[in-house]
Amino acid sequence: MIAEIGHYALWLALALAVVQFFSGIWGAHRTDGRLMQVGHRATVLQMLMMLLAFGCLAWSFVHHDFSLRNVVANSNRLLPLPYRIAATWGSHEGSMLLWALMLSVWTGAVAGFGRTLGMQVRSRVLGVLGFVSMGFLLFLLTTSNPFERELPAPADGRDLNPLLQDPGMVLHPPMLYLGYVGFSVAFAFAIAAMLGGRVDAAWTRWARPWTIAAWCFLTLGITLGSWWAYYELGWGGWWFWDPVENASFMRLKNFTLGYELPRKMLGHQNVVRSAKVFFTGRNLLTFTKFRGIDPEVNRNVSYGVNPNTKQMSIGVEIGL
Repeated sequence: MIAEIGHYALWLALALAVVQFFSGIWGAHRTDGRLMQVGHRATVLQMLMMLLAFGCLAWSFVHHDFSLRNVVANSNRLLPLPYRIAATWGSHEGSMLLWALMLSVWTGAVAGFGRTLGMQVRSRVLGVLGFVSMGFLLFLLTTSNPFERELPAPADGRDLNPLLQDPGMVLHPPMLYLGYVGFSVAFAFAIAAMLGGRVDAAWTRWARPWTIAAWCFLTLGITLGSWWAYYELGWGGWWFWDPVENASFMRLKNFTLGYELPRKMLGHQNVVRSAKVFFTGRNLLTFTKFRGIDPEVNRNVSYGVNPNTKQMSIGVEIGL
């Protein structure tokens, strides 16, 4: 029953993301205050639905619900509680759910703390983020459902990968994802500026606090991951060849060199040009994250096991 609630919550979140996208973009285009308010409310409700869905999956791991294929593959009755919670994002499906949750939290933060932006700008930003959420939720529900049943249910599960049974697994992925996904807010500001016909230095001032917050979370996540990799395997482990770690570190450098350096050295007049390079690289790197090389070499084994992720990343890159 709990799993079904989580599954339905995902479908409701998808429907709300659609409402958020259309009402935000169209309401800003028509300067319709009521429609823009609908988009704002849909944003908050979508975040609540994502929290509910993630909570249902976490509950299933904590309470040993082995009727879920995800729980069977990544947990057992002897696994300590912190690692049962961490196992929620220890699979491909769970990590995708965590990604979508972080995106909804960032979007909710823009809805709650972005009142100084003006109604139209905020609505466009929320609309763009709603569109991004639609893509991830559709992918989750059609190819990576974390609530898929395993019937008949076994008496016990397999286990979480022993390399992932570490405090680093509890802390590192949420911090890394907060940083990774946070850059979507800066991307949404850029698209909103183009939709509004104001591609100037103003949108960089709006986006800067959000982007720096994402940068801080990403820096913390990379630092935690480096500490974990070093004490677990030492320098001989070469975990920084992991495509996930490479993509996150490239994102960090991409922002620092593509946005902050031109702003410091050349002033705001050249930020727009450098931002084009930054956001193009940002989108490509977002989806290269999902293209793992080999599940056995990839620390978080979730990224190499679903063949649909590669098709998704190639499609998005061609579209960009």
